[in-house]
Amino acid sequence: LGGPDDLDVRPVGGKTASMPDLIADQFDGLVELLNQLRDPATAYVSRPYPQFLARFGAYDHLARAKEWSSAAEDGEGA
Repeated sequence: LGGPDDLDVRPVGGKTASMPDLIADQFDGLVELLNQLRDPATAYVSRPYPQFLARFGAYDHLARAKEWSSAAEDGEGA
């Protein structure tokens, strides 16, 4: 479907790709993402894009964000 103002049925992928090609591309992207997450060097940050978050993040209590942010304000740690 096009959207709230355009209810025309459209083929997936438009005219550029077939459904099997789209499925293969999505699967390859999923495998790539899972391999990144499996890598021990991958960081798991609680605020990956802090400029888009509200004042408090959902995982701040696990990351101890208050402790780290107050230490940075005091000039401790770097």
